[in-house]
Amino acid sequence: MNYIVERIKKSEVVSDRVKEKYISLVKERPLQTLNHFVNFLEVENRVTN
Repeated sequence: MNYIVERIKKSEVVSDRVKEKYISLVKERPLQTLNHFVNFLEVENRVTN
């Protein structure tokens, strides 16, 4: 989980608000961490394209 949180924090593509949202989701719902991270990556990808 630490890698995922750090990866979200290091993103230069999405806003701080989006980062905070996904970090909160990861910490509050650890069983769904992978799903939240994939969703974050999809949002990040949409922003870059």
